[in-house]
Amino acid sequence: MPKRKSSDPERGYSSSKLHEVVRQSPSLQKSPGFSPFLELPAELRLSIYEYLVVANEPLQGRPAKENKAYCLSLAILRVNRQVYEEARSIFFGKNTFLITSVPEPNNGQTSPEGRGQFDPPLRRDRWQFIRHLTIDLLYYPTRPIREPRDDSSESWKPIDPGAAAYIANLISILESCGPKLQSLRLAAKVDESFCARKSLTSFFMCERDRAFNRALATVALSEMPFHFDFPDCFYHMEVNPKIFVTRSIFLLACQIMFCQSQVRIDRLLSAFENGRLVQNRAPKERTDLAPFVNQVWTGKARTDLDVL
Repeated sequence: MPKRKSSDPERGYSSSKLHEVVRQSPSLQKSPGFSPFLELPAELRLSIYEYLVVANEPLQGRPAKENKAYCLSLAILRVNRQVYEEARSIFFGKNTFLITSVPEPNNGQTSPEGRGQFDPPLRRDRWQFIRHLTIDLLYYPTRPIREPRDDSSESWKPIDPGAAAYIANLISILESCGPKLQSLRLAAKVDESFCARKSLTSFFMCERDRAFNRALATVALSEMPFHFDFPDCFYHMEVNPKIFVTRSIFLLACQIMFCQSQVRIDRLLSAFENGRLVQNRAPKERTDLAPFVNQVWTGKARTDLDVL
């Protein structure tokens, strides 16, 4: 499996940082288990670590990746303490981690402590070392909850304890590694069993808890990709992470899904000719929703989004 070249300066740790890891760790000295491998120049060890523990694509946990194999050789982390410290810096500093939600079981037997779990199950004390992160904001609740308005008139609101816990965990991750991130991407990959109300649950929780938007604003990046992907449509944009402090991420998600529904209706109508359904039409390419969404969400051209 081809590996990413180690000369990429945008993806994490340099040889000088590897020297710093060794120098600042008093315990990383020669011991009875010392290996001749550690006599190699730091630059060469850096290249070896990168070949062994850095993947060509974002890392996901077992449920999300299904049968995908990353061909990593993480056994190097068990050689000894110094190799572990050095290789761990490369593993967390140069891989991209794709965070997805872990829905609760349908029987509703998850304890409050078990709600909001995400995949891969990264240890909290490792979050500070992450430098490249992709977050899928979607959370599909098993039992959506309706909450009345303040005036006691009933109105659907996608409140869900699991979604609230998931967003709270995302806030904690961003607060831990956000200021040090070298890349961040928000995503929403909607599957075939698309349900707008369920898909909007986590976005509503982001809007309800403004701490998520404030945590995004701590990311020291000028641009952040935000990708919505449906089986038949997509909406890709790049914005400043601070934009959602003043703009509604929930309203954006609503409008993207509204435009997706309109495109799907137009496709269904186009499948009829003279009042009859034409069965053998060739499948169309996925539709870019940007021309529709940008007009609704901002009323301005896409380039205006990037400077906010």
